[in-house]
Amino acid sequence: MLDALFDCNRKVNLVFGVCVDVQNVAAPLAGASFNIELLAHNGVVRAAQLDGIAGRPLIALTEFLSTLPKKIGPAVKEIEQLCRRLARVTADSTNRIRVYYLLTRALLRMAESGLPEEARVRLQALANSDFTTDRDLERLVQLLEEHHVRGAAVVGARCQATLREVSQRIDEARQIFADIDERLQELKTIARSSRYLASCLRIEVAHLPKESDGFGSFTAEIGSTLDLLEERLAELQRIETRGEVLVRDLAERIDSHA
Repeated sequence: MLDALFDCNRKVNLVFGVCVDVQNVAAPLAGASFNIELLAHNGVVRAAQLDGIAGRPLIALTEFLSTLPKKIGPAVKEIEQLCRRLARVTADSTNRIRVYYLLTRALLRMAESGLPEEARVRLQALANSDFTTDRDLERLVQLLEEHHVRGAAVVGARCQATLREVSQRIDEARQIFADIDERLQELKTIARSSRYLASCLRIEVAHLPKESDGFGSFTAEIGSTLDLLEERLAELQRIETRGEVLVRDLAERIDSHA
């Protein structure tokens, strides 16, 4: 009868796991951004050593490229803060689901011991209810109150209040995932801009004299670092999407009137 609550609690625990995964994957992003910034600064120095006007486009491109990674750090920090908040929300949700489970079990025991025989047919009809919505609770509490089962109104009110609190936490988790996704889109935009600048650098380097061949390894290093950054962002997006799906399922399952 209460299996649905166990399933909801299991999904909340999975959301917590998603939160940990996001933090673990996001943490190295700051290191990747620092590497890009360091490479870009080195590129500025090397481009300044070129004779004539050949180094001017390279200086401009590397200087611009060096500014982009500075925007990655704040976005990653925000994601980490959001994950810490999400961890608190999921832990609180788990505790409240457990309380709700115990309260609902108490109501069912009151029904089993306090209802007359003729009312047990209606109780049996409630046996397949998930008790994850206000409607399930209302039908049970109404049955108990009709037969003046002592304490039913008080316990029923506590159940409804706890279910409402769980629903609010799930809504909060959905908003947190939306905020994380927004930060991810910002990071993807930075990565795309960095990739475009890296391709422009590669084109400029291709036109340099042969004695400037050292720039080839420079652009290759930037490219490989950007590859790592984009792989991390793609993995983050997959994890975040998994969390959003879990929370959406929970929101559809747990329905409480505002």
